[in-house]
Amino acid sequence: MEPIRNFDYLILVVRWAYLPSHDAITRNVPSEARRILVGPVATGTKKYPWVLEGLTDFLEIYDFALIKPIEHKVGQGRVGPAEGAIAIYKFKKELSNELLRDVVAKIGNFCEEWKKQGKYGNKIISYEINLAKTLVYR
Repeated sequence: MEPIRNFDYLILVVRWAYLPSHDAITRNVPSEARRILVGPVATGTKKYPWVLEGLTDFLEIYDFALIKPIEHKVGQGRVGPAEGAIAIYKFKKELSNELLRDVVAKIGNFCEEWKKQGKYGNKIISYEINLAKTLVYR
């Protein structure tokens, strides 16, 4: 099996659904997802669960974007609701195969918990984790 190495980016794509609860009646799903995916830079003084908790020695946020339905991308004015988000994290250093697997597993476990139980009143319906050497923006 080919060794896993030389990746510069970890790309996390999440799609969400609203989880109704008495604590989450007015929650803004895109804002909460941004805080969970981007971390302290986006949370200010509030404490949110963060996907990179304990992984900041290896990864840092590189970019973040909301995923909008095509029908909300046309026309003028405010863009409609997002249906997901993409977060791109940059590796700070090259990791061994075992450590890279552990990092991906930890993020996968976080997302699995987010999917099954919800985080801060919101729940994702799916997630995808990818590793990349190069990024291409469109």
